[in-house]
Amino acid sequence: MNAFLSIKFWGDNRNREDIERIIEAIEGAGFRVSCFVRDAEKWGENHYEPAEMMRLTFNQIDQSDFVVANVADWPIGVGVEAGYAYAKGIPVICICPLKARMANTVAGLARHVIQYESYDELSKRLAALNY
Repeated sequence: MNAFLSIKFWGDNRNREDIERIIEAIEGAGFRVSCFVRDAEKWGENHYEPAEMMRLTFNQIDQSDFVVANVADWPIGVGVEAGYAYAKGIPVICICPLKARMANTVAGLARHVIQYESYDELSKRLAALNY
């Protein structure tokens, strides 16, 4: 099964470690993961105009069985990606660390919402969904 990780990322890579740990958690649950910042942007090596970025992102989502949307701290782009997946009938799983504020509007699109304390807990809870 293929998952698309939708997550806010910063141009200075300040949350790269968190993104990598979430990817590891999803892979640990038995899924292949695509993530735009890692796969297309190559952590900032490649740059795209906004329209091209969205075209490539939607293509990655279209090739996924479900979307894992990190809804911590009210990310706008994640809402766009989750809304696109929802409209296409692709399941959305929202994740959020317990210590963060959750974007409830995006979570309203989700088949599942997982709040977690550790990446290990996240991986186990994703695996338990039986996708």
